[in-house]
Amino acid sequence: MDQKFLILIVLLFLLSSCSSRYPTEPPLPVDGSFLSLEDGLSYFNPGSISNLLSGAVTADSVDVPLSDAKFVYKYYYIYHDGKWEKKSFSGASESDTGWILVGKDTLTVKKLFQDSNGYVAVYSCSSRSCSGEGWKVHEFEFTSPATAPDVMPGSTEAASPSQPALKPVISGSTSTNPYGFKRTGRFSSSAGSRIPVVLECVSDSSCSYGFACNTASNTCKPTYCGDDYFHLAGSQRYLWQLDFEDLNDDGWILGWTVPGQSNTANAGIPTFQLDTSEKRNGVRSLKISSNSTNTSGVISISTPSALRMVAGETYTLSYWAKAVNETSLTNHMTVFMIIGNETASGSISYSNVAYWFTAFPTGTYNWTHVISNYTAPANQNAITPNILFQNGNGTVWLDDIMVLPALDYNSLPKTTIDVAMRVSDVGESPHHYFTRSNYTGIKAVLHNRNATSGSYEVQAKLYYCNQLVQSFQQAVNVSANSTVNISLFNLNTSRMSLGDYYFQVNLSENNEVIDSVAKPFGLRLDPTPDFLFSIGTFRNLNSSDALSVMNRLEGNYTAPLIYGGEPPSFVADAALSKNMPFIIRVMPTFTYLPKKGAHGEAFNTYTNGLSNDTMWYEAAELIKTAVQWSSHFQGFFPIVYTSDDFSIHGGWDWADKNVERMYSLYGINISNNSNSIPAEINNTVPDYYSVDVFTSKTKGNISVNDSWLVYNQFVSKDVLGTYNQRVVQKVVNATSNARVGPIPGGMQWPLFSISNGQYPPYNFGNSSFNGGNTSFNMVSYYMYLNYWRPELAYIYWTDIARMGSRDLPVYVMPDALMTEESYIWNNFYLLLAAGVNGVSYFVDDDSSDTIQFWNVTNQRIGPMITKYGSLFTKLQPTTRPVGLLSSLSTTIYHITHPLDDLCAYVNLLMAHVDVEPVSEEEILAGRMSQYSAIIMEDIDWLRNDVVQNLSSANATGSPSIIRDNRTEVNISGSHVTTWLNLSLAPMDCATNGDYAQENHLSQIRSAVGSAVSPTVIIENNTVIYRKYQAGDAYYFWLVNVHSFEEYQKGLDWFTYRGGISNTTAQQEVINYFANRSIYNGSITTNVSVLVPTGMTAVDVLSGSTLSASWNGNWSMFDVTIPRLAGKLIALYPAAPDSVSINFSSIVSLGYQATLRTSVLDSAGNLIRAAFPLYVEIIDPAGRTHSYTRYTATNTTGSYDLPITIGANDPTGSWTLRVTELSTNKQNSVGFSVS
Repeated sequence: MDQKFLILIVLLFLLSSCSSRYPTEPPLPVDGSFLSLEDGLSYFNPGSISNLLSGAVTADSVDVPLSDAKFVYKYYYIYHDGKWEKKSFSGASESDTGWILVGKDTLTVKKLFQDSNGYVAVYSCSSRSCSGEGWKVHEFEFTSPATAPDVMPGSTEAASPSQPALKPVISGSTSTNPYGFKRTGRFSSSAGSRIPVVLECVSDSSCSYGFACNTASNTCKPTYCGDDYFHLAGSQRYLWQLDFEDLNDDGWILGWTVPGQSNTANAGIPTFQLDTSEKRNGVRSLKISSNSTNTSGVISISTPSALRMVAGETYTLSYWAKAVNETSLTNHMTVFMIIGNETASGSISYSNVAYWFTAFPTGTYNWTHVISNYTAPANQNAITPNILFQNGNGTVWLDDIMVLPALDYNSLPKTTIDVAMRVSDVGESPHHYFTRSNYTGIKAVLHNRNATSGSYEVQAKLYYCNQLVQSFQQAVNVSANSTVNISLFNLNTSRMSLGDYYFQVNLSENNEVIDSVAKPFGLRLDPTPDFLFSIGTFRNLNSSDALSVMNRLEGNYTAPLIYGGEPPSFVADAALSKNMPFIIRVMPTFTYLPKKGAHGEAFNTYTNGLSNDTMWYEAAELIKTAVQWSSHFQGFFPIVYTSDDFSIHGGWDWADKNVERMYSLYGINISNNSNSIPAEINNTVPDYYSVDVFTSKTKGNISVNDSWLVYNQFVSKDVLGTYNQRVVQKVVNATSNARVGPIPGGMQWPLFSISNGQYPPYNFGNSSFNGGNTSFNMVSYYMYLNYWRPELAYIYWTDIARMGSRDLPVYVMPDALMTEESYIWNNFYLLLAAGVNGVSYFVDDDSSDTIQFWNVTNQRIGPMITKYGSLFTKLQPTTRPVGLLSSLSTTIYHITHPLDDLCAYVNLLMAHVDVEPVSEEEILAGRMSQYSAIIMEDIDWLRNDVVQNLSSANATGSPSIIRDNRTEVNISGSHVTTWLNLSLAPMDCATNGDYAQENHLSQIRSAVGSAVSPTVIIENNTVIYRKYQAGDAYYFWLVNVHSFEEYQKGLDWFTYRGGISNTTAQQEVINYFANRSIYNGSITTNVSVLVPTGMTAVDVLSGSTLSASWNGNWSMFDVTIPRLAGKLIALYPAAPDSVSINFSSIVSLGYQATLRTSVLDSAGNLIRAAFPLYVEIIDPAGRTHSYTRYTATNTTGSYDLPITIGANDPTGSWTLRVTELSTNKQNSVGFSVS
């Protein structure tokens, strides 16, 4: 069959003439295309040579035109398998000069290799003077059938050994799969050898993804540069395999749980340990021992939590065991599998559970092979492996455990080869996609499971864009029952081209391939985003499902939040293959203690509490392990959600441990009849979750030592807060850049729910509020509002979350399961206006309930976040002049007070008051001084020291203290104003209708304005604003919200008519909203802002400059906002006039150069502001490079980007173009890559 073969003939002309008859000895070629070592060439990329010439083609040789060449140097070089070899001609050389007289115009060169990767470098001269010509390279193509290896005539060196022949595909196969093999497994059932990716084929369908059939050679070849070979990653020899060689960061089995006790009462835990002194294969085995039959212990696979099997297929379990005096009951000491079913969402259901037990032999015996078969039930496709040691004693060792299809097991070669790619040998699961930041090692692992030794040859080739990049070949002797690790490549990825590589490794015995592996190697830039936009998805059980999910997320601009904890390597690979990061949600399993009421009774609902401080350490350890696992994948963005729905576990709990700890810390007995708890609890057994106001407590000032106050501080700070600290300390000590935060609920009332122990100053942050220890080091919460309160609640709860932790990033989890689209985009714009750093939606369940979410994401919010997300994270809240006192003292006696404050906050925002909630702890810490006014809304109880601080402002007159007409606590001083006829929230803003009422908003605006002069005036109450700053620029989020009637329509749908389950009511709401032009209409309003004179107003998201008029320092302009959407208006200190680009005009392949781009005014001065940018890097073929990105300048108007053009990228003229997106100012420069 035809086969291409390139021969490069390099012609050298001496630089000067000499007096002798012969030319002087030529130097080694070192001109950039070649790298020289001691006696030859070590690396050469033929594709980088620009002066490529063509040559003649004959059947089995090539005639190289020598241009009257008279002399040929006796040494030449051949290039094969990624390396150069020095050869010599045996023809007579003149006077041992090293030169051979040719005397003709051509030189005939025979084909040297059977494959297409051979090159020849030859030096020749036309006379004694060889100056003026330089290097010339000739390319030739052979079209004859492959012949045996040969060398040039007269060579004194042996021919290179022939490549082992590949075994053909076995005829009679009945199925194909996406990995280029002819059946579900990776082996031929009759030949007993693994089929490599380079297969015989008759059409493209015979080949794997990313490959096409070369009909000239009838083999599968890569189709084009840039192919994503991810599907190759899914080809696995084993369903699961455990040889105890790979360890996690703590020295335990990688991807497996630590030893734990099973559900057997009063049983001890046997000892599970790794033993390097006794093993059947490799370095270590698992040793389990116990001296009592009353023991119970189990370890289970944790990542992935289960594996995909094929229903109806028969599988073989094989392992080796050794024991001393081992006794047990049947199936009590065993390798066993729990068989379940993967649901459509990727979670595992065990509703029809089955088991597969393979017990250890009993007694005393040397290494013994244990085998069993199992046929998967028709409705089961998920398997969870475990190792159980229960009700037995003695000692047993286990090694070399594997499960694979029975047909594949029966055709296993006696020695197999597998490949592992990773940066670190400790703690890192082998995977296939990496970033440029590290060296990456590719290692082959040979397993000889035979009783005799063997001699083999390992050959490996790494390809990029159909070109051989590196190759490896080594002879290996493998002893009986042993494992050999061979380092194939150690790649310095920092200089390699970005994109998709693939490599093939063959194991040969007696020149015959007996096993083969083909895998992808992907190289990406760091995908870490500035703004996190993600959605929850489950840990899928196979690579094709994972890739399908990632394709959907990529197409909708979202990254994956992995539910269930750390992802399997193929899930992490699937994300990074699409240039996406992943984050994780970890929910540890641990032992709760039951909650107790104040009278010793059990709680009727939410029965499990957090009083078990031993559990805190167990949970922290499990979360830490998940984060460590994930941190070894370069695509991991270290945001970790945990404590999901912990609102049901925290809070009021009179369990013995809590009572004891409370007394130990504070000397207060909080148990029943202690007079330390309100009468409503002390005198009866209440429904703890329905208590609202403790009327038995006299309103007014309370002591800082009030026992009920101290108890609520205790459950927030010393129980839930300390649990948080344990988690963060464990995680951050192991993974320093990780951020950990809770999503505790409740669903519509998060963060400040004191009966659940939730209070942000004690739950988050690193401050004196929680004892000076690091609690959660990011602020996070989930909320699925569903019109239960007005959507402005998202701004309120985000600001509540910041209390006590103003410097921490905020991440929020709203709901994606909503079938009305405007709800989704309105909530999203409000979260942007709240200044969050990221949004992670719950949940991608691939059902009809998320169709509307994907529509909104794809068409509205996804593209916006892609373009402007970096800018959003550069904006910092300006100092808010008004504080709304959010009182813990009041809330402990009026449980729903935070909901009253929510309604007050909504009214303040719609009255265009620049406000934020402020906690008592922050008042005491000195934050009071930043406010012009502090508003007290319905404050009926307040601790003495806060009262004293608020009263002390009388000396300076600032801030003003404003009491509404429902506040009972008195503050003395002339700086205090009491609204006798005005309340911020006289009634519920939802069901009682105190929302968007024009008269009430006008009263609030007037009353607050008498104490604090406004800086923003908006003519429409349904447009709210939030103000930010970056550098010397101001930014205003303007968001349109529902009118009273519109909100009531949504409220009625969810509160009284069943929500999304009532499709009739849903359609009525959609029709109503359509008639109100919510889906395609807009609202125009006039906006006036008080800013320094001369600033330029720009509509950032539309990329247009606004026509503004000035009245003193008031800038006035009209803004048109799509209904229930938002606009970001920037006021720059000067109008952007140009974009400067500073970049090297010449860039070398594989070396870094840094782009500096800046936004300038008309005088050429840097503008101190944050600007959104689009940076394009375009290669000579017009393709955008991977460095192309949407980004933003820093707050001084500049942006730096280090750029490395990879060693295999094209040379020539490149273009770098930068666009400032808010004004569409653009600049471009060219640069040369050589």
